Amino acid sequence: MKLARAGAFLGTLAVATSASVFFAAPAFAHTPKLTPGCEGEKSILTVELKDYVKHNTKKNSVTVSIDGEVVDTAEFDKKFDKKTYSKSSAEPVIFTVDIKAWDDVDGSKGYTKVETREVPSCVEEEEPPVEQPPAEEPPAEEPPAEQPPAEQPPAQESSVAVSPTTTVAPTSVVPIAAEETPLANTGASIAIPLVIGVVLLGGGAALLIMQRRRAARD
Repeated sequence: MKLARAGAFLGTLAVATSASVFFAAPAFAHTPKLTPGCEGEKSILTVELKDYVKHNTKKNSVTVSIDGEVVDTAEFDKKFDKKTYSKSSAEPVIFTVDIKAWDDVDGSKGYTKVETREVPSCVEEEEPPVEQPPAEEPPAEEPPAEQPPAEQPPAQESSVAVSPTTTVAPTSVVPIAAEETPLANTGASIAIPLVIGVVLLGGGAALLIMQRRRAARD
């Protein structure tokens, strides 16, 4: 009975001792924390390494590259403090983090490894301007067609007929030569008919001249 109690006590003590040792020992998870993102128009990657094993003579190390170009190399013991790397590019940016743990030189435990993160471009693309349709040009004004000259109405003929001018030669009075043989005196004088003829001719000539002047005035 006493032996059984002693055995149970020793077993309990052993469990308690194992538990205290287990919780007292530090837990090394070798945790790399890589956080991609954007900062303005820069593509960024924040690197934080923690819970690594510290050694008196050996160091853990990390190398960070951006698009194949090494930008940082550092050694650390238990942790690598948070650090942000960035690049502005119109193309996606590739970050490479090469971690080497002293307690996993060959990488069989997974502590030594290479992590890659591709971060999209954070540069805002400018929207192409909206093409405005070309303004329609107003049709060219055609010169006005030349209008034919208006036909002038034919001149109206004067309704007043102009009588042709007739020139009347003055009638000369040819004196009748006296016959050598005197006529028998019948008692009538020949001068009277001659005077009357001359008067009639003069009146006719005057009437004709007046008609011409009147026709010229019309």
